[in-house]
Amino acid sequence: MITSIFERVGIEISNTFLGSREQARIGMTYGNALVEIKRRIEAGDIPRNDNFYKSEKNERSKAETLLEGVLIKAKQEYEEKKIKYYSYFLANLTFDESTDYYKASTLLRLAEQLSYRQIIIIAFFYRQKEVNIGQWDISFLRNSKLQIYHDFYTELMDLYNKQLIQQTGRDGISMGLHELTSSPIGNKLSQLMNLDKISHDDIQEIDTTISTIKMIIKS
Repeated sequence: MITSIFERVGIEISNTFLGSREQARIGMTYGNALVEIKRRIEAGDIPRNDNFYKSEKNERSKAETLLEGVLIKAKQEYEEKKIKYYSYFLANLTFDESTDYYKASTLLRLAEQLSYRQIIIIAFFYRQKEVNIGQWDISFLRNSKLQIYHDFYTELMDLYNKQLIQQTGRDGISMGLHELTSSPIGNKLSQLMNLDKISHDDIQEIDTTISTIKMIIKS
């Protein structure tokens, strides 16, 4: 069933006009997802047994709809480092009954909106658990030495606004942000996209940037 769905959607998309880079992106996403699904099945993992693959009332199955959605996102993705994480997303959905169609659709829309560096930041928070950013808001307004890192701060705040990271240990509304940690939806995205496979060097770059910003604020 999994193979037939991949073949059917793959043929539908391949029949449209695609540039060479678009073909390569779709091919990488499609192929890597199938390889990962096969690996997990051979390792003894059991595919989900809900209605994910079932067509209802002459409509396509949820699996087909999401597969097409992921492949279209991959086709349009200019940051090609994200491609393999789309593949993991597809593969893991095949086994995760706790992620229904609506949650998967929301996560896919969020993933599309993220830069590759934001994906690394999510992975960093998923591993580090929490980061203190006290005084960052006022410091970025007043300290000219931090302007070189303003793009990083903007991406961090965008993740907070998307609720992929959140404040920790505080009830209600507080003035300014303090400790930040990965949110439940950020954790779910990390798990589905296998962000634990982000390279150590990429994670280290985020750690270095955060440490440098803290040093500038303290100086």
